[in-house]
Amino acid sequence: MTGRRRLIINADDFGLSEGVNRGIVEAHQAGCVTSTSLLVNLPAFPDAVLRAGRAPQLGVGLHFNLTAGPPVSPAAALPSLCDGETGRFHPMRRLVARALTGRIAAAQVITECEAQLDRFRATGVPLTHLDSHRHVHLLPGVWEPVVEVAKRMRIPLVRVPFDRLRHVARTPSAFAEQTLLRVSYRLAGGNGIPRAVDHFRGSELFAHHDYRDRLLALLDDLDPGVTELMVHPGYPDAEIAKWDSYIRERERELAGLTDAAVRARLGTGDIELAHFGALARTVPRPPSSPCRRAAAGRPRFSLVVPAFNEAAYLPRLLDSVTTARAAYGPEPDAVEVIVANNMSTDHTSLIAGARGCRVVTECRRVISAVRNTGAGAARGDILLFVDADSQIHADTFNAIERALDTGAVVGGATGVRMDRWGAGIAVSFTLQALWARLTGWDTGVVFCRREAFEAVGGWDEKLMFGEDLAFHQALRRLGRRRGQRFVRLRGAKTVTSARKFEQFGQWGWPIANLGVLWLAAIRSPRANKLIERYWYKSRA
Repeated sequence: MTGRRRLIINADDFGLSEGVNRGIVEAHQAGCVTSTSLLVNLPAFPDAVLRAGRAPQLGVGLHFNLTAGPPVSPAAALPSLCDGETGRFHPMRRLVARALTGRIAAAQVITECEAQLDRFRATGVPLTHLDSHRHVHLLPGVWEPVVEVAKRMRIPLVRVPFDRLRHVARTPSAFAEQTLLRVSYRLAGGNGIPRAVDHFRGSELFAHHDYRDRLLALLDDLDPGVTELMVHPGYPDAEIAKWDSYIRERERELAGLTDAAVRARLGTGDIELAHFGALARTVPRPPSSPCRRAAAGRPRFSLVVPAFNEAAYLPRLLDSVTTARAAYGPEPDAVEVIVANNMSTDHTSLIAGARGCRVVTECRRVISAVRNTGAGAARGDILLFVDADSQIHADTFNAIERALDTGAVVGGATGVRMDRWGAGIAVSFTLQALWARLTGWDTGVVFCRREAFEAVGGWDEKLMFGEDLAFHQALRRLGRRRGQRFVRLRGAKTVTSARKFEQFGQWGWPIANLGVLWLAAIRSPRANKLIERYWYKSRA
């Protein structure tokens, strides 16, 4: 990264009240705010649009709102987001509780996000980015729908508001907020899109009496690259109190931003001011890989799907593969899908065949043997393994190719996020994520080159469970000998179903796992009985 420092000073809450609108535009006219985020569902929205029309150099994005006022869509159509009696959004605490217990409907988030974007674009004001009021877009059940809408509506820049912890370490409230945001983002299945900027700042300024002095210190401490600075200037008025508790502090922020010392510091020339619109025009397209083409007549990727009675889940996996294949490039034969049918008694094999998959059969009820049978039929140079109750990320094939083309990677995994949440699911997922971070192991789409797969002898068919950990260890040992590593990819997480939790209970499934681990550790013969019950007979 070069020493060039670019700064986007973004004022949140444009449209919250006329006093806030006036303060934001004054700060922009003073040269101390370059961008703002607009609330479209509150009464001061028309006033904000009018003021934005008079400030053509001010970048404006959507401040997606799920906590204040009524929705843009009919409230009756959003029961997971709105109070049925008031017709307004649930307050923040209730929304968080619903998010953490899996009670937010993704389709309703999509409906409201699209409605707010449509209202914004109807104003004619150019839209430069997307963020949210009180960072609600980072919540489980909200993040993925918002990202989906942003991609579909071609909004390249979505805020990920992570301040470096060293910047907020001396401010307990900011440190706590940043920690909770990271946890929420992880639970929500984050890392699905590139970061909009290199750095995010502003948490350490929030609600402090010495705002100006802290701001000056922050400007002196800016890192090279593009930084977004989040601010909340405004004038207090009666309208604010209806929607927000941050009132008097806004005038202090306005005074600090427009202070002569701050304006002079911004004018020294070592910091280039910009807004997201200018940044979006410079976002580079990812370079195409020089190794895209496989040998004539052979696919580059072979995706192996072990399947036993997967008729209910296989179609959505194959839909996601179609999307990822299209994102990889125009070569329709670059990816083959091999469904290793493990003696299913439903329509799994018929569905697979009708969707153009190659179907092979393995009679042994051992997951490693099923995967090995699928790999034995594969023709591609890169082998991928994924469970049938999954949905792969659109960038899966691109991300795997980028990793392997470096020559430094022996294999890896994409990681996963859950398709729904609950207390037991969240605890189990968090523990698994911690284990993955500590050991370097992960799940999701597991991948390696064919020659690496053959070098480690494939999946260990002596193991009834834990075969993924053994395969990871085998690849790591091979990688150490070759000077390569096993990687956990970022930005291409696989969605996995919560069906085991649904079948055995949110706490029953993790308890069953612990029971198996304990019985296996003491070499009890009861371990195999539990494995049969929970892993191999659950869909018989």
